[in-house]
Amino acid sequence: KNSGGQSVADIQVRIFDEPPVLTLAQQEFVFRRGSAITPIAPSASGGNPTSFVLSTLEGVLNPPLAPGLVFNSSTGVISGTPTSE
Repeated sequence: KNSGGQSVADIQVRIFDEPPVLTLAQQEFVFRRGSAITPIAPSASGGNPTSFVLSTLEGVLNPPLAPGLVFNSSTGVISGTPTSE
């Protein structure tokens, strides 16, 4: 407050994490039907991801994961045992 009066304002501040950059140890994987795979986990640098989505730049994963493989949307890990090609 001063001789000219007083003014009150609300200020909103938003702080965002740096977007994460995800990488995989390799770009192509070959699995043997009936053999459990070593889980594939992305590594993240930058911000910490809170969830994962399995997609391509075009938005659709084609072909999808082989039957028997599962994707964990909380960790980004792909694991399981492929049951068919």
